[in-house]
Parts: sequence; structure tokens; C-alpha cells
Amino acid sequence: MADESILVSILDSVASMLPSLVGTLIGGGVTLLATRMTIRHQNELEDKKRRLTLEDDWRQYERENLTRLQETIQHSMRASAKCYSQMLEYAATGRNYIEAIIDDNDSEAQRHYLEDILLLSARLPGDDLNDAMTLYREKTRRVTLESHSESQLNAAMNELLIQYDACMALVGQRLRRCVGGNE
Repeated sequence: MADESILVSILDSVASMLPSLVGTLIGGGVTLLATRMTIRHQNELEDKKRRLTLEDDWRQYERENLTRLQETIQHSMRASAKCYSQMLEYAATGRNYIEAIIDDNDSEAQRHYLEDILLLSARLPGDDLNDAMTLYREKTRRVTLESHSESQLNAAMNELLIQYDACMALVGQRLRRCVGGNE
């Protein structure tokens, strides 16, 4: 019987500790679950913050490139207008166009701006933008390289002006979208 009484006293003491032990286990489980949920939530917040930072960085990159592209198109058009003016004066005399009539600095500036337009538009997504810039460059070259009479020169310049307006509108639209406006 001594063994039974020892066993009963052990069971009584275990039974008295059982609610406390179960409570501790349940509390620990809840704490672990809460900790896991908190960590998951923090990870989700950090992922969202990283995505937002990447989106902001991309918008800034796109905005800077679009702004540079817009300015370069403007400079290119000025250089083209200078070349056009020089060629128009020469064509007005009735002579055919030859490359030597364009000032070397103006011709080089135009070439440089067309190169920059190619590089800048290649950095940005969107076939519409790249196609518009390709067409702009083609129409610019048509003014200076393919126009051999006053009428050809004027027609090519009119086409270039139309494409210039289209390009500036497209870049402006993309810029406005880039800075947060929704068009």
C-alpha cells in the first residue's frame, strides 16, 4: 500500500500541475503562432516597401530619361531647322542640294541629337515610343539627305514637323503618366 499511496500522491501532484502545464503549453503555442504571424506580416510589409521603392526608382529613371528625350528632340528640331534654312537658301537659287552647303557644326549637332534620341528611346519601354522616335529620325534624315529640290525639301520638312508634334505629344503623355497623372 505504501507504493500505492506514493503513486496516488504523485498522481495528485501531477493532476494539480496539469492545468498549469496545459495552460503553459497553450500560452506558448499562442505566443509562437502570434510571433509567426507578426514575422510574416513584417516580411510582407518589407516586401511591399521594397516593391514601392523599386517602382519609385523606376519612375524616377523613366522620368529622367523622358525629360532628356524631350529636350533632345527639341534641340534636334532646332538643328534641323537651321539645316533646313541653309538648304532652302541654296535651293532657292535653283541649284541642287549638295552636303557641303550645310554648316559643319549644324550638321554635326543634328547627327549628335539623332544619336541621343536613339539611345534615350532604346532605354525606355514601349514600342509606340520607339517607333515614333525611329520615324522622327527617318524624317529628319529625309530633310537633309533625300531632299534635292525646294519642293522636296519643303515637303520633307512638313512631314518632320508633323512627326515632331506627334513625338512631343507622346513623350509629354508618358511624362505626365510617369509623375502620377493618369491619362
